[in-house]
Amino acid sequence: QAFANAISVNPASSEWLGDALNTAGEYYRDNGMYRESLRAYQDAMELSPQKVNYYNGLGATYWYMGEKEMAVAAWEKSLSLKSDDNAARGWLLLADR
Repeated sequence: QAFANAISVNPASSEWLGDALNTAGEYYRDNGMYRESLRAYQDAMELSPQKVNYYNGLGATYWYMGEKEMAVAAWEKSLSLKSDDNAARGWLLLADR
């Protein structure tokens, strides 16, 4: 709710709010809080659906949860947005092993 209020006051804030949620997603994932991580990435993607690093982070969280198919889908979405995204390519190479 707080994020929605901030955006209604200043629509330009959606980019930095998305980045803040991305950072939160990384923190949660690194600390084994996977459900919270997924939610943070999903909220970030709602704010800025074209930012590939959000999909890469979402994929990494799914990967650490053992959800390989969901991870691959997130990384493929990243590549559909930016075909030369090296992070997504790297993750997909790892997943293909």
